[in-house]
Amino acid sequence: MAEAGNLHEESRRAEEEKVRAQLEKLFADMPNQIPLFLFTETGVNEPFNSGARQVIRLIREMTSQVTLREFGLDHALAKQWNVTFPPTILFDPEHFPIRWLGAPVGEEGKTFVVALQMMGFRKTGLSPDSLRILRKLQEPRALKIFVSPTCPYCPQQAINAFKAAIERPDLIALEIIDIQANPDLARKYGAQSVPQTFANEKRIAMGAQPEELFLYSLEKMEEQRVFIPESDAEEVEADLVIVGGGPAGLTAGIYAARSGLKAHIIEKGLLGGQIATTPVVENYPGLTQVGGKSLVDIMVAHALQYLSIFPGEEVMEIKPGDPIHVITSRRRFKTKTVLLATGAHYRHLDAPGETEFSGRGVSYCSTCDGPLFKGKKCSSWAAETARSPRP
Repeated sequence: MAEAGNLHEESRRAEEEKVRAQLEKLFADMPNQIPLFLFTETGVNEPFNSGARQVIRLIREMTSQVTLREFGLDHALAKQWNVTFPPTILFDPEHFPIRWLGAPVGEEGKTFVVALQMMGFRKTGLSPDSLRILRKLQEPRALKIFVSPTCPYCPQQAINAFKAAIERPDLIALEIIDIQANPDLARKYGAQSVPQTFANEKRIAMGAQPEELFLYSLEKMEEQRVFIPESDAEEVEADLVIVGGGPAGLTAGIYAARSGLKAHIIEKGLLGGQIATTPVVENYPGLTQVGGKSLVDIMVAHALQYLSIFPGEEVMEIKPGDPIHVITSRRRFKTKTVLLATGAHYRHLDAPGETEFSGRGVSYCSTCDGPLFKGKKCSSWAAETARSPRP
């Protein structure tokens, strides 16, 4: 028994030495210092205070570029930086508006190490597409990422957030919130399941996301399920250019690509056309009921497996010839064939109240809207409409 215990202890020490060597290699030659400020309160969240302190001290043994200063919540710096929850770690607060509410232990230890490495080297490794999205940001974003030490998916989302905050500290403030150390905050935001992401107090994602989707959600301020990479190409060659990214255009693109054609889709407005603005789509083959946006996301994700989509581009001119030249607001396409799938628009009467009561009595699709009024008398329906609040 004693011999087995000794072997176990030797194995543990060997593993610790291996981890230590890996950390030393990660932090070697790190050029920038990272001052960490730890705020604690005696008797409150003590296990987390101790955990945060131990993790930071371990890192300090690996590199002299990480420093630690610890204060109580009653210190002037806590008031200056609006720190109210113990423990809270501030990362180089003179340069980055980044804080961690809790202890970076368990699965989140990985996040902590990667974050320090990115700060120390001032390199985030963001993809070109991600950097393009970040450059578009004009308004501040206050990010909150709810995590747990036992969550294997949380590091991915938390590292995405660190990358964004390190690249754009002028606009992006970040809080990593450990739900075990801050159960009241988790209940307040309904974030008991993790990871969850909030920006400016609005939930923009549930679960872990690929880097580009995370940043796209951050830009659009709502969860995005499909990311379409932008192209810098001034000229694009194709066998088929499809003008219109509604269901017809997307379907045509999928089958053109499966037939061996090099196809591209151009859409000046919303992908999905009218479906994208429809709250609920009923009786689409195979789906009794589905949200319009969800259906469009499925279609677009499917199409992107086969071809490129160019959203937000308006076709300005089509020049016949061999090849045909399609000129958009951003680039030129050279193609053998053009397919027009530009969709349709409802015919409007421009009558008073038409826009105001659209969907509340004014309808454009008899097969879709007929069931809404089936069995109702005109007078009773009018009375209900008059009593209902206007949109």
